[in-house]
Amino acid sequence: MPKNIFEDMVKTKNQQRSTASGKKSIDAVNKKQFVNSKKIEQEDSVPKDDRLDRIEKTRRENEYQFQSSAYTYSGDFNGGDSKYGIWVIAFIAILFLFFAVSLLFVKATVTVNPETKVLSMSEDFIASKGNSSKSFSFDLMVLTGEEKVTVLGGEEKEVKESAKGTVIIYNNFSLAPQALDINTRLETIDGKIYKTVEKVIVPGMQKEDVPGQIQVDIFASEAGEEYNSPPLDFKILGFKGSPKYEKFFARSVGDISGGKLGITREVSVEKKEESLKKLESSLRDKLMEKAKNQIPAGFILWTTAIFFEKTNEKFTIGDPKDALDYKEGTEEEATTISMDAVLYGFIFNEEVVAKEILKNIAPNENEQNVYISNIKDIKFTLQNAENVTSKNINSIRDINFALSGNPLLVYKFDDVSFASDIAGKNKKDFEKIMNKYSHVISAESSIKPVWKKSFPEDMKKIHIIVNYP
Repeated sequence: MPKNIFEDMVKTKNQQRSTASGKKSIDAVNKKQFVNSKKIEQEDSVPKDDRLDRIEKTRRENEYQFQSSAYTYSGDFNGGDSKYGIWVIAFIAILFLFFAVSLLFVKATVTVNPETKVLSMSEDFIASKGNSSKSFSFDLMVLTGEEKVTVLGGEEKEVKESAKGTVIIYNNFSLAPQALDINTRLETIDGKIYKTVEKVIVPGMQKEDVPGQIQVDIFASEAGEEYNSPPLDFKILGFKGSPKYEKFFARSVGDISGGKLGITREVSVEKKEESLKKLESSLRDKLMEKAKNQIPAGFILWTTAIFFEKTNEKFTIGDPKDALDYKEGTEEEATTISMDAVLYGFIFNEEVVAKEILKNIAPNENEQNVYISNIKDIKFTLQNAENVTSKNINSIRDINFALSGNPLLVYKFDDVSFASDIAGKNKKDFEKIMNKYSHVISAESSIKPVWKKSFPEDMKKIHIIVNYP
């Protein structure tokens, strides 16, 4: 078989390496034997007991080195693997804890923009006095107030004025009307006499126990403040001793006021007008603020449904030091100007108003599904407002008025039902579920943590924000 030159070369090289390696091994063995022989020669010269101690010492050192070597060997490999494993386990545990804790704080937020619709209206209505929520009704708010200011100057002047007021005379006697002349005397329980300012005819009874009635102004038979009074009841003095005396009666509408007798003070026309203007403005503002604070929850008091009326003005001697323009040392006299006023307004139940408006301008809408967001901006106009005064306001039973403006209709969103429908559902089902709810312009949702792909099963963790106007 022909010889492979390459094989011979490899073999020769390997043989050389083997020879060299063998030579090194022989040299190492010879060297070791030489060292050991030297040690034996040295030990032969040492006493036997000493040699035994050295042998024992050498054995212990070799044993210690062997143990140290074994320990180091174990630490270099097994110890490193153990530390790496601990870190991996710790990382996995922390990651698991993070996801577990984040599940406790899962929450969702849904923002909904409901549909709105602007309407136009100018409608007439009739409302009756009372608190019934079944019909269009109104209630009255009546507030009184007084304001005064002291100014320098003024002259004394004798005054003699009779108190004035308004009464309603009732006929509970028969179906026939009853004429009463001008200056018909009306007597109070304490004997004060007031007179009518004009001739009137009191209508007869309309039905059983429903007396006829008429309103008329009166004045006190004598001047003086003692005739000023809150509402009073009267008998017709001319019927005294007859059956009509018990069946005809009168009742004042509001206070009777304006009676003066004695010395008053009079300031210049310019100062008087300026002072009265400030008093009226201040009194109006205070009563308006007071009225707003007393509006019951769920009721409306439109600004245009509020009426302010001055009822009395007084000019009396004042203390100069109370005057705004007082200067120390002045000897000028002062006058205190006071003003009484009444503010009255018509208040309405907001739900009833909305229902009546929808009935007139959007009859196809269900008031349970919509509401009017700007209902307080609608304009109220009282018809025949000139016939309504502080003196007869309490006797009014029905009013005619108009409402005009642009009501903003807003569709309600059933957030409770929606939260129930979306709870536990996948986020990709959001749009499908939202499409079941009509009159929604747009909606969006967000779930935390971000890796969570479904809504919380607990409805309390679903926060729904409806952007009502």
